[in-house]
Amino acid sequence: MGSPVTMVVPSGYPAYVRVLHPASRPMEHIPSVTWREVTDWSRRTYHPAMQFRRISVPRGPAQGPALFTEPPREGNLDPQMCGVLYGLLASWTTNTNIWLGIWAGWGSLHYPHSMSFIPKPDTDCGLTDLAARVDQAPLFEHPHRQYLLAGAPVPAIPELCRFPLRITPSLAWPDDHSWCVATEVDFDSTVVAATEECAAALLADDRLEALRVQPDDRLDFGGDVLND
Repeated sequence: MGSPVTMVVPSGYPAYVRVLHPASRPMEHIPSVTWREVTDWSRRTYHPAMQFRRISVPRGPAQGPALFTEPPREGNLDPQMCGVLYGLLASWTTNTNIWLGIWAGWGSLHYPHSMSFIPKPDTDCGLTDLAARVDQAPLFEHPHRQYLLAGAPVPAIPELCRFPLRITPSLAWPDDHSWCVATEVDFDSTVVAATEECAAALLADDRLEALRVQPDDRLDFGGDVLND
């Protein structure tokens, strides 16, 4: 599961930004708990290569109960956060349609052959038709995973995150290659490779918890040496 940034998005971009997926307390209707809040609670070190599984374990006595009950999503953004991210990125490309790499292992893509999604008795939510289209979609590999190649306008991307698919594209890029996004299946953060100006806009938007990273930074569990 471990890999540097360069194993996820292409090298050679001027800037790289790591967008952290929030933790949550859904039973209390708290959809977003930032990693900064978690490190303040756990007395761990907040830094670009931190790992949630490390910072969520208190260093010494905990300062009260845990701030979250659900850890960050791995491989997925919630629709609202996905809309914010891609809405920002849309202003940094002249392309209206975006290429998507969708991991071929998502169960909801392969209805009825997968039991990961069970539709309501009176409808299959269009998944039978979707499965037929998936079977005809071109495939590519990068790295060590197989992806379906698809294209969609930016506003459609957050819709993939909603019921019934609940899928975030693992890779996304416009024709002009002004940026590239990677939401790796096993990662609880999303990496964006972009221009300096685009990166600055992502870092400045308080709707995202984002940190600048370097192409050779490790974003796997073993890369968080400050929170051993």
